[in-house]
Amino acid sequence: MNGTPFRVAGVGSANILRGPIFEAVMASVLHEERRELSDRISVTSGGLDVELITTNTEAPSRIIPLLCHAFEEDGVVPPELIQDVAVYYAQFSGGVTPEKIAELSNKDKDDMRRLYAVIRPLRMQHQIGIRDKALRGAGISDQYLPKSMKPFQPHDGYDLILAMERRYVPKTEGRYHNEQVGKRIHVDIFSCNSETRTVGISGRRIVAVPPIRVYDELVGTPLPVEARQAASESLTTIPQQVAYFMDTRHTALDRIVEIMTGAAEARKRPIGNAMN
Repeated sequence: MNGTPFRVAGVGSANILRGPIFEAVMASVLHEERRELSDRISVTSGGLDVELITTNTEAPSRIIPLLCHAFEEDGVVPPELIQDVAVYYAQFSGGVTPEKIAELSNKDKDDMRRLYAVIRPLRMQHQIGIRDKALRGAGISDQYLPKSMKPFQPHDGYDLILAMERRYVPKTEGRYHNEQVGKRIHVDIFSCNSETRTVGISGRRIVAVPPIRVYDELVGTPLPVEARQAASESLTTIPQQVAYFMDTRHTALDRIVEIMTGAAEARKRPIGNAMN
């Protein structure tokens, strides 16, 4: 194929589980099962909150659940920190509420960040290990195992963004807009439907926001409820996430091809027919 492949990005929060799982499964299906599309479509993933995580600037409401769940898992919290984490586990294991967070002193918050800086990478490595084992068990070769903790960069020239959950859509759009109002251009993607492209302004550059879809809406099959919160609640459901993306992989690719074809047809139309 001549030209640039159709670029698809799976977008989540930390770029540990669903985004990288989607990336690995799609890379495998493109190069092993649907090779005729391997030079027409490229797939990657990114996380909206990676910078906050790596700079240890996440809100207490995000830090506390990780500490509590890590405390419940064997071998994640270093022995010398178990007693420190136990204090917060006793306080928040019943739930993290705004009222409880408001009771924390600045010293408590600093202490939590100290613990988080040590425990967070340990737990994420544990998650990645379980994820990659599940991918291998599903038949994904090591060459397709993705890197993790990749930040989502809105300037990377994507043609389609697949949010791993609907709640990531506004935040993804916000990355393009950068708090500035853009101009809306309606581009017909399907013969009986239309997608909205938004032009965000970044400095002196005008960046077109690609169509943003939600993965489970794209494939018409929701992620099982028991697997939805695996990142924050349970490591045991990570294989269920891998199974979900494996089960929906061909449907996802078929829908991506439809969007890619529709976008190519839209670009051929006179500009007056594509704008309202």
